Amino acid sequence: MHFYEKLESGEIIPRHFVPMTTKDGLRPTRISDVKKAANEGKTWVPSVTTILDVLDKRALTNWKIDQHLSIAYKNPDLSTDNERGYIDEIKRLTELQMDKAPAAGSNFHTDMQNFITGNKISSPRFNLCKKVYRGISDKTGNEPVLMWLTEQNFISDMGYGGQIDLTLPDWVIDYKTKQKADKFKPGKMVYDEHWMQLAAYREAVKPKGRAANIFVCLKDGQVEFVEHTEEQLQRGWKMFHHAKELWYLQNGN
Repeated sequence: MHFYEKLESGEIIPRHFVPMTTKDGLRPTRISDVKKAANEGKTWVPSVTTILDVLDKRALTNWKIDQHLSIAYKNPDLSTDNERGYIDEIKRLTELQMDKAPAAGSNFHTDMQNFITGNKISSPRFNLCKKVYRGISDKTGNEPVLMWLTEQNFISDMGYGGQIDLTLPDWVIDYKTKQKADKFKPGKMVYDEHWMQLAAYREAVKPKGRAANIFVCLKDGQVEFVEHTEEQLQRGWKMFHHAKELWYLQNGN
């Protein structure tokens, strides 16, 4: 789960991890940590994506099932003492495999941030970042790049926070990456959670602004720019609002 805190200085700090008490290192933040911070007079708010985790995402759930079944199929002779041991090992191997997708997406986000801010990036990603940048510029008509904000942290007075991939004068934009070409299906990649996420972002930082997802295939460089309609965003905002209420009810806040 991801959380954010606004300091007295106005700086917004991610609170996704906290120090471990028994040894060195960090662990993911828990609800108990949020409540402990509240007792100390601090306010940590959940991220948009943490709030959306209260909802079932059928496409994501099916993808996770497919990943587990694929690993099981590839490891029929896995040596374990019993069924429980086999299941646990399949889960472990699948988690290792699934971790690669978020890591690749995170690397692309970092590359785009560096490209837009003028920092050096690795050559394999340079042309893809340039293609995405040009697509954004052409679709939004936004120049100069000096007015573009990358990875903007925010906290809304309505009790949630987040980090926006790209904020333009009249736009909020979120990148979505696909690792494999067969998973990149133009016109078929948008789900309700995309509307909800961007509706929450724009309500916090640019009410009535325009919003879009940019889908990027890391395998072959395909790019699709998808702007969401006002009707979709209004619907997404209503859905997110109810999800937020449910999240707070579930977590005792």
